[in-house]
Amino acid sequence: MSEPDPIDTYTGYQLRFWFLGIQPVIWRRLLLRADNTLADLHYAIQITCNWSDDFLHQFKIHGKNIGVPRIYGIAFSEPADKLLADLQLYKMNAFMNITSMSTGSSRSAFEETVALNWRSHYPLCIGGRRAASSEDCGGPAHFNQLCTFFSLLYLSTTS
Repeated sequence: MSEPDPIDTYTGYQLRFWFLGIQPVIWRRLLLRADNTLADLHYAIQITCNWSDDFLHQFKIHGKNIGVPRIYGIAFSEPADKLLADLQLYKMNAFMNITSMSTGSSRSAFEETVALNWRSHYPLCIGGRRAASSEDCGGPAHFNQLCTFFSLLYLSTTS
């Protein structure tokens, strides 16, 4: 396979996020442009999880709380309009997403810098496993209980 034409590409990042405390793991892999912001990453997570952005979400990166502000919401030490290129992430550098007060936390990892095709639209989800929990599921422990209950219910109706 030939190398991409440098004129047709620009720098991007491949990130992976997964939910803590849920088994089997629910995860997504995203491609984002270097000039995308943390707010763009936030909205990409919302879309890939089929969430409606009803709850508070923030990132904890290098010890700083960064989030998308809400009217009458809490203040963050850093604005979410920070560019991904300015975060000084390195390969397999993990940071915390506090996805909401009710669904618990997830973890994101910067996997690698990639050459993106300028003809495509980004952010772009390029992989993942399992449907995400609803935003108001009650947290990982409750989500796991629901999965067990419905798995047993399914098994009892099919046998």
